[in-house]
Amino acid sequence: MSTLMTAVLSPTQGTRRKGNVAKTRGVDPATSERPYAEEEAAFLKAVDDYRNTNNRPFVTPSECLAIAKNLGYMRWGVSA
Repeated sequence: MSTLMTAVLSPTQGTRRKGNVAKTRGVDPATSERPYAEEEAAFLKAVDDYRNTNNRPFVTPSECLAIAKNLGYMRWGVSA
């Protein structure tokens, strides 16, 4: 059974109900994510800035790679 959707015993009703366990763990139900780390937030902001500047609803994988490279990320251990 998935860790997000499990049968949870309701302490007040004594019956089983299906519920989103993530909601009970302090996880944002809108994103199903924990709070973003500083690097993640910087990357998401860069993607959002790119989308707004270029009037794009979504970014392609190659655009995503270009955004990451512009932030200074590089691939290590690959021979050219």
